[in-house]
Amino acid sequence: MAINPFKAKRDTHLYKLTGKRGETLYYGTTNDPFRRENEHRKTKPFSKLVQISKAVMTKANAEKRERSLIRNHKKKTGSTPKLNISSTGQYQYGAMKNPKKKKEILSKIKKLSKGGKK
Repeated sequence: MAINPFKAKRDTHLYKLTGKRGETLYYGTTNDPFRRENEHRKTKPFSKLVQISKAVMTKANAEKRERSLIRNHKKKTGSTPKLNISSTGQYQYGAMKNPKKKKEILSKIKKLSKGGKK
């Protein structure tokens, strides 16, 4: 069954995390930017959360734009944003719920926060 895009829930924000020099470290989507910023503060070293789009959009559209931003970042700089962990830059759904994957991700974040490479 097709979803009517005019009836789709528009509750998703597109944002990025930036470093001290304003560099983009991460692109993401959320339905609650304040909550998401607090969650990120526990695991990611960054300066501030910047809302990219003032308009709230559907989850599907926000995720499509997120992937596009990550691809453009990779074309421009040669790599995905530092804190978008997967090699494609796409969000790893459910990865943090898997204990083994969570440990691996947190280890990578710890290395990055100490200035290490991916």
